[in-house]
Amino acid sequence: MNKRFQIFLSSTYSDLSEERLEVIKALLELDCIPCGMEYFPAASEDSWAYITSLIDQCDYYIVIVGGRYGSLSDDGISFTQKEFLYAQFKGIPCIAFTHAKPGDLPSKKCEQSIEGRKKLAEFVALLRKNLCKDWSSPHELGAVVSRSVTQLIKRHPRTGWIPANQAGDPKATEEILALTKRVSELEAELRKARGRPALDVSTLADGDDPFELSINYAVSVDVQKNNWTTPEVVARHAGSVIVTWNDLFRAIAPRIAPYANDAAIRNGINALLRERFPEPKHVLKSQWISSVTLTDESYNIVKVQFSALGLITIGKEKNEEGGSTGILWRLTESGTARITHALAVKKPNKAA
Repeated sequence: MNKRFQIFLSSTYSDLSEERLEVIKALLELDCIPCGMEYFPAASEDSWAYITSLIDQCDYYIVIVGGRYGSLSDDGISFTQKEFLYAQFKGIPCIAFTHAKPGDLPSKKCEQSIEGRKKLAEFVALLRKNLCKDWSSPHELGAVVSRSVTQLIKRHPRTGWIPANQAGDPKATEEILALTKRVSELEAELRKARGRPALDVSTLADGDDPFELSINYAVSVDVQKNNWTTPEVVARHAGSVIVTWNDLFRAIAPRIAPYANDAAIRNGINALLRERFPEPKHVLKSQWISSVTLTDESYNIVKVQFSALGLITIGKEKNEEGGSTGILWRLTESGTARITHALAVKKPNKAA
């Protein structure tokens, strides 16, 4: 099926006319349909409804930023930024292309006012929080757009446009896209499962089985300094706390919604430890326990145990560009069922 994707091209115009031409050529070579300000009057409040209607019809959105922020709407935001925010709000896959060295641009292609430069910097910072690529010349921009759009289409398949004589049932097309995505997800899960050895979980500690966690705790005292009372650590010690696996799971599972990083999991366990930690006899009346923290060794045991029990999965989360954003814990279906049963409010027992 000869499917084509319509892509909205957003940017300031007079300073980026050459760059826009390169991008349009790149999109046409990809058999995409470019859509942008070349096809409608200069941006104004009256034309905003028309612009948004065009964005609604597009499969993807790209924005090019050089040295100008652009003409402002009545709310003080440039039309370029308004278009980007609108595309994001509508859930349209977006990609930005910002100049690698805007300081090297001619002054006539840069913002002249301090306020304009400030707004531009804030806009670029916003774009860089999402999928964003750099460019230095019009020719380079065309090449970067070609590669990036190809990847964007692969990662985020959209409905697209097809010739009328090839058109089928639109609902069937949506179902095919959804099924294709689900197949990819199941294949990824299968690849993970094949790498795991089968475990007999009946042999593993679980439920109300006790487990001794190694901890570190700090002893502090309040010190008067310059009319201020400041806590000061006077000693650090190693110790242990005995809890059950049910205790641990109830401490961390509610924090995984739908996922949590290592810091959130540690905070949940540390809160449980502080609650269960007995006051040591060596702590004086003027002193107090200022922190109780799990050791790395015990933390790793907890992580492995819950994974082996099939209650959680742990892996590296990827961002749009394929980079790692850290280790994340996720509940499995079994983990979700267990914590739901543990925390759900039960009916009161009726007298016989």
